[in-house]
Amino acid sequence: MCPIIVFQTGFRPFFLAAAMFAVMAMGLWGMALHALWQPPSSLSPSGWHAHEMVFGYALAVIAGFLLTAVRNWTHQATAEGPLLLVIVACWLLARIMYALDDSRLLAAAMFMDTCFLLLLVSVLTRPVVQSRQWHNLAVLANLYVIFLAHVLYVLGWLQWLPDAGRSAIHLGLYMVLSLILVLARRVLPMFTARGTGHAPLNRPWVDRLAQPLFLLFVMCELSGVAAWPAAALAAVLALLHMVRLYGWYTHDIWQHPLLWVLYLACMWIIMGFAMRGMAVMVDIPASLPLHAFAVGGIGMMTLGMMARVTLGHTGRDIMHPPAQLALMFAIIFVAAWVRVIFPVLFASYTAWWMTISQLLWIGSFTVFLFVYLPMLMQPRADGRPG
Repeated sequence: MCPIIVFQTGFRPFFLAAAMFAVMAMGLWGMALHALWQPPSSLSPSGWHAHEMVFGYALAVIAGFLLTAVRNWTHQATAEGPLLLVIVACWLLARIMYALDDSRLLAAAMFMDTCFLLLLVSVLTRPVVQSRQWHNLAVLANLYVIFLAHVLYVLGWLQWLPDAGRSAIHLGLYMVLSLILVLARRVLPMFTARGTGHAPLNRPWVDRLAQPLFLLFVMCELSGVAAWPAAALAAVLALLHMVRLYGWYTHDIWQHPLLWVLYLACMWIIMGFAMRGMAVMVDIPASLPLHAFAVGGIGMMTLGMMARVTLGHTGRDIMHPPAQLALMFAIIFVAAWVRVIFPVLFASYTAWWMTISQLLWIGSFTVFLFVYLPMLMQPRADGRPG
């Protein structure tokens, strides 16, 4: 019964897989830092970690969310049953083979990732086109660029574009961030209004500027031009998103963990832009703004959305979520703080801060699995299909 239920809707297997992988991949990364495990010899430990958190963990959450959301937007099927099983299997086989030290398996892993992304893009694009919801193609465009980033990564590994691997991972990270910003603009004001009764203020001029300037920022970052243009754009983006978030904010969000986790995730993204903007004037390691985006922004946002979507789509009450959620979200917030802020304040202990942050990350997702694994494996609480 459970396998049939798990593969009824996209969020179930992918959220389950993403949470399990978040624990295992971070554990392997910690072991690699302490020379207890070695990723494939053709990949550096940090390169493996960065690739797998972007193309492994983050993409699994995105796949689960979009497979469910697109079905709701278009009222058409995306993937379920055997097709969903195949898509999940491609993702899972790639993750296993990326962790094994064999060049042939590494090539196979890249092939399986290509199959996963092609299948995912096709099953998401078809219902959007058939329903003529052209505005949703703008959401999927981020996924198309992530696929191109994967192709760029493969070309770098093949030495056809020898220096492309790092740029590919950064492009993938920024497109995940772009998708999160687009979706946050869609859902966070709505969630705030429903949860608190507060009417969020949306400023059209912020909407018109935010995404084009972000794309310009990404192009500057990837092109290797002088640091000042990217830093200036990052500073402007920090201010824009602060103005946007202030317009949505109400003190009542602190009564709802499923709301404040998303606000704090947005604050970490703003922190990432601010740190990137200050990096040309202050000696800030390049990894710290990236981890503000990755651990604080993407980590908190994806964990919060998995928690909310699972409750809603398994027929449970979003307004009265499990009591453990506040602890789970607090742990990952502290993980981001320890990974990003403490290395600035106490740089000589950076290795310790990395290890503590890894353990906190693992702890947060372990709580998620403890609370949500039964929901993801069992039928809906309200008896409806899905």
